[in-house]
Amino acid sequence: MIININDIMENRIENNLKTLSKTVLVNLPQDAQTYTLDEFVEMQEEWIAIESKKLRSKNYEVEGAVEDLITTICSYQLD
Repeated sequence: MIININDIMENRIENNLKTLSKTVLVNLPQDAQTYTLDEFVEMQEEWIAIESKKLRSKNYEVEGAVEDLITTICSYQLD
């Protein structure tokens, strides 16, 4: 049981949380090109839409892992 719990904690929860913490929510262009405000806002909206999908996906993975963790702990037979 301990191995199973550690596996869930490390591989399914902690790794996803690390990925979430590294997510960049603003995409600042690296080139020297100038953008109008409307162009910049459009770029950011597209970036945020893509990153939001990734965040949502990782969030569901963490949520499922926590539910599995709770199920694993609750199903342990006490002697």
